[in-house]
Formats: sequence, structure tokens, C-alpha cells
Amino acid sequence: MKRPVVSSDLIWAAVSDVEEHMRKTLLDKGDGAFASTHEMLGTITEEYQELIEAVRHNNPGQVKQELKDLAVLTVFSIACLKLMEIT
Repeated sequence: MKRPVVSSDLIWAAVSDVEEHMRKTLLDKGDGAFASTHEMLGTITEEYQELIEAVRHNNPGQVKQELKDLAVLTVFSIACLKLMEIT
């Protein structure tokens, strides 16, 4: 069975959703860097467990929310690693 093609418009719309979620998350939780890679992993693991639960409950809206949370944490973690390289 052939899979449908995901258009570049849909991909960039998803990136825009993540960017908007990043802005909201930074306003809500602040921009304080993770103290260590262990803290990054712990936070990402917690969100991943929430994604697993959303999938188990077959809740597409919650799956989307958890994926955005993971995307934001991943990008924020990369920025924290860049900061660690500087300092």
C-alpha cells in the first residue's frame, strides 16, 4: 500500500505550530537552561511517556499536543547544548 505524500506546505505548517508552541512554553515556563544532559533526558522521557499514553488512548488531539511538547523540548535542549559549548 502506497503511503500518501506529506506536502511541504503541511510540513512548514507543522513547523509553524511548533514555533508557536515554543513561544507559549517560553512565556509560561521561562527560558532557564537545563542544568545537565541528564535533566534534558529526564524531561524528554517524561513527555515521551505522556505521548505513549495518548497513543494508547487513541487520542489524536493529545498525541499532537505531546508531539509538540517533545519538539519544543528537543529544540530547547539543542539550544541548551549550544549554550554549554559557549560557557
